Amino acid sequence: MATLTVEYDKTISADVNLLGMQGEEGLTVTVNLDDDLKTYINGKLAYVSFLTADGQVIEKGYYNGSSGSFTFDIELTDGILITDGKIYVQLVVRDLEEPHTTEVWKSKAHEMTVGKSLYYIPVDVVDPTPIPEHDATILYGMIGTQLYSEENYVTSEESSTASIDALDVALKDVSDNVGDLTYTEENYVTSDDDLTSSVDDLDVALKDTNDAIGSQTYTEDNYVTDSDPLTTSIDDLDMALKDHADLSVLTGTVHGVAITTGSGNLTPTASVGTMTTASATYSYYRIGKILVYQIACTITTKGTGDGLLILTGLPIQYPVRTSGNGYNEFDGKLIRGYTSGNAVIVTQYDSTTVIADATTVRVTMVGLTA
Repeated sequence: MATLTVEYDKTISADVNLLGMQGEEGLTVTVNLDDDLKTYINGKLAYVSFLTADGQVIEKGYYNGSSGSFTFDIELTDGILITDGKIYVQLVVRDLEEPHTTEVWKSKAHEMTVGKSLYYIPVDVVDPTPIPEHDATILYGMIGTQLYSEENYVTSEESSTASIDALDVALKDVSDNVGDLTYTEENYVTSDDDLTSSVDDLDVALKDTNDAIGSQTYTEDNYVTDSDPLTTSIDDLDMALKDHADLSVLTGTVHGVAITTGSGNLTPTASVGTMTTASATYSYYRIGKILVYQIACTITTKGTGDGLLILTGLPIQYPVRTSGNGYNEFDGKLIRGYTSGNAVIVTQYDSTTVIADATTVRVTMVGLTA
């Protein structure tokens, strides 16, 4: 049994629900590894993961040396969740020699009770190459893991027959209100994707959108109707915005709503190593409070770059963490991005790296500004 020591520079308060709300400057965290963990991690990459308020897993701090400790900062924008007075942390190890820094082992998720600043976490170090315990948010393979993020209509690890039957009934109910389920633009789903991936993408995207929109009770009902299904409301807005776009109004005001545009360059970096040749650009449309970014990054020579692709320099920031979707031209796979301050963090949907020679990734971000 090894020990992981996690020390915060402040006492964690029970009066907040996000870890970064410990003063305007946030928190500084120091992680210390005992000799057993140092021996086990030698030659590998280790970091600590936390559960965020939007159900995602955020990676903080990277260790691949011999000092036995590493330090990182936590800010409010990281969105690390405090649930019922507890924070959920996990030690993750990746093998630097495997493609895309493959995850080879992770500890059990551990609960840290708020009210103090120093924690001693027991960690079992067993077989040096154990089978990893994957989170429900990570999807693998063409068939899928049958582990779903939010289980709105299906249950993880139930039989395929039971899942398909539950989806069949739920989709029929939705079809009665939505229509024939024929998608015009495939904004969130992709043809030929496995069923688990498509259902998971729609389930998470619709829940996130519903939380951001609110009660679906509108003030004037100009284009949408109170309590309409979310797909119907989005379809109505999509057609209305397209009608305005057909007027070739790129800047100015439409019906009292200000429209602005912009474009420029972003600075691409890798969380591990250094890319030799890479460039990134952005363009945006701001319609009232709605801000839409279209981001592209071309990597000519990746060099030693690996891990997360970080694109820094957004001129307008979202007030809260915002997620987006896109695709990787190198292998055609779906990718995801999320904001952190004035930067966008990009990974594959299975959390592997998008960094590769001679590739271009494209991500679209949509959210509300202040």
